[in-house]
Formats: sequence, structure tokens, C-alpha cells
Amino acid sequence: FRTLTHEEFVTLRQYFSTEHRKPFKTKKQASEMDIVNYGELTFDMVSDCIKGMNITPYDHFVELGSGRGKCCLQIFLMTPISSVLGIEIDPMRSNVAVNTMKNLMNLHRDEKLYLNFLSSRDCRFKVADILECNEDLNKATIIYTCSWCKEWQT
Repeated sequence: FRTLTHEEFVTLRQYFSTEHRKPFKTKKQASEMDIVNYGELTFDMVSDCIKGMNITPYDHFVELGSGRGKCCLQIFLMTPISSVLGIEIDPMRSNVAVNTMKNLMNLHRDEKLYLNFLSSRDCRFKVADILECNEDLNKATIIYTCSWCKEWQT
């Protein structure tokens, strides 16, 4: 495998745009839908985090509340990390992450990006409550969580 450069990853952002820029709808009650638009980390914010960490091929990254998977996928594709696990309680959000990963794999089957998914490295997403995932945290060397809601920003 070979990690992607900043410039190479920038070209992939177009594949995130469709599902990742829409407000996310979640049910409050069975009869109504409310729009909950969480503030999500930008590409540049994650890049800054990566620069501040010395991520090695021996590290295991777990994101608690991985949402639609942008941070996990960026960490996986831009660093030599051994494994990435995104844990999200909302199945709809987690499905967006899984589908984005599958799309990236299928769109770039003949390119170096696909080799990242074929290597011994691992990137996966799990629907679970972060309060009930102790086993997933046992081998983690980097654990990340962010609670940033647009409503809180104003």
C-alpha cells in the first residue's frame, strides 16, 4: 500500500460531497422527521490532526461517533495506520460511511487507492453504542471523539 498525499486526497473529496453535504435526517418520533445537522470535521481539520500525530503502521485508530465516516476514511487513506474502526450508533449514518468506502474501492479499482483496501490494513465501520464497545477499544492506540453540533456553534 501507499498512503495518499494531500493533493491526491483532495481529488477524492468529490466522492464525499453527495451524501456528506446533505443535512442528516433522523427520527425523533416514529411519526416525524427532524433535520439534525451536526458540524462535521473538515478535510483541513483532519489534515491538521494528522500532522500533529505521529501515526505509525502499528497504530489502531478508533473514532467514537464516526458519523458518515469522513474522518476514518481520511485517516486510513492518508496515513500508514494498521487499522481504523468507526463506531456509530445511528445505522443510517454508518451505512453512508460503508457505502462511501465501497464507492471509493469500486471507482479506483485499477489505481493505487484500491491497493489500500487490499492490503493487510483494515478500515471498517460498526453500528454500536460507544458505551458498550469496550472490546473494540482494547487494541486502540488512538481514540478520537468529537461532539460538535451546528446549533452549539451559534
